[in-house]
Amino acid sequence: MKNHAVLLNQFGSLDNLSLGELSLSKTNDNDVVIEVYCSGISFADILVVEGKYQDNPPSPFVTGVEVSGVVIEIGEKVNNFQIGDEVVALTNRGGFSEFV
Repeated sequence: MKNHAVLLNQFGSLDNLSLGELSLSKTNDNDVVIEVYCSGISFADILVVEGKYQDNPPSPFVTGVEVSGVVIEIGEKVNNFQIGDEVVALTNRGGFSEFV
């Protein structure tokens, strides 16, 4: 399944963001996959784009830490969520995409 996302190609400016496509990685035992319905833009996201956040991965990558949506897949060890649950989540990154 393809995952359309807003990619940060280079730190510095919002002009460095572009639409792209990523492949979804395999779901691990403790993972929850969310179909993102809404993603917030936080101060941390602005710092990431500018390259001023304390934990910046190599680019290109998908930023976005605030999401809401529906759980579409769960890992084998996940007990607190079920497919179809509506959720609000803080993620490490990846929220500016269709799935996180």
